Amino acid sequence: MNKEIKGFTIKLIIFALIAFGIHCLVFHILFPQMLLFIPIWTIYLFNSLLVLTIFCYLNYKVAIKEKYRFSTYGDAMLII
Repeated sequence: MNKEIKGFTIKLIIFALIAFGIHCLVFHILFPQMLLFIPIWTIYLFNSLLVLTIFCYLNYKVAIKEKYRFSTYGDAMLII
């Protein structure tokens, strides 16, 4: 695993866990009886995996030093 990807993954996991904890805490304080259709953890997991996938893809594109400067941006827009 690339050093940049490993560092980014650790930071992303820490950020997602902190955001998830705050979200759950606020949700359980303000809306204790409400049951969600989609659990909060699945939303954070999906978002984190999507961000990590896009980061790895863009890191790969930069590593192979593509000829066209804006093709990376265009590729990212196709993913999204």
